[in-house]
Amino acid sequence: MNDLVSIVIPFHNGEEFFEEAIASVRSQTHGRWEVLLVDDGSTDSSSDRAMALARQWPEAFTYLEHPGHAKRGAAASRNAGMRASRGEFIAFLDIDDIWLPPKLEKQLAVLSANPDVDLVYGPLHFWYGWTGRSADIDQDFTASVFAPSDTLIEPPLALLRQIETSNGLPGTCSFLMRRAVFEGGIAHEEEFGMYEDEIFFSKIALRHRMYFMRESLDRYRQHGNSVCARAILSGEYVPGKPNPARRKYLEWLSRYVAADSHESVLRNAIDKQLSAYLT
Repeated sequence: MNDLVSIVIPFHNGEEFFEEAIASVRSQTHGRWEVLLVDDGSTDSSSDRAMALARQWPEAFTYLEHPGHAKRGAAASRNAGMRASRGEFIAFLDIDDIWLPPKLEKQLAVLSANPDVDLVYGPLHFWYGWTGRSADIDQDFTASVFAPSDTLIEPPLALLRQIETSNGLPGTCSFLMRRAVFEGGIAHEEEFGMYEDEIFFSKIALRHRMYFMRESLDRYRQHGNSVCARAILSGEYVPGKPNPARRKYLEWLSRYVAADSHESVLRNAIDKQLSAYLT
């Protein structure tokens, strides 16, 4: 098996967490990887740090930026990274998150043992305790999931669960997928805003087999300057309740599943969720 993993890391002003994210990649027990560092218009020291890595270790790190050093968002940055990648496997790591050392090795083993599976993921670990404060450590939790541990998930079960409970799809730092998924035409919807990650994984879950593994191998950092935290403050996103961002996602999904073989069951679930916005 060609086991080169392409790791796409988009960043915008990520100097606070930059070194920790890179260290978590370098600590991987699987050693065949490349990192695509996609600069989304940074104005802090993270640009210089990324360029320095690419100069010093060009075989492992590639620095990319948008024309004119523009800020185009995480979706456009991940697409740019995937286009420039060379590996047979692709993973995302946001600059404020980290992986545990066996992440790539264990997920590659799953894909090697299951050639009919295109993506493997585990439960997200919500990481408040990165601050070291005991009150924050006490808030740490690993997300509950709908599937039995270590099981193959046929389409569109994970997507149906996401529609009904917002608890079915991978997180951006929790998955590893085959390159063939991207080459088959699945990419991010750019300039969508909140739920752009859900859109990407919804496309995959609609037509590709996925595998849910028992172990959480990531740390999804929770902090006040994250995209999600800012969306909550603005009112664009309200966890667990109807909100403008989720309505936009459901309306997009209703259009996307048209004419799919699973359209009827998915559209019924979507319409039920959208009815909450009419009351």
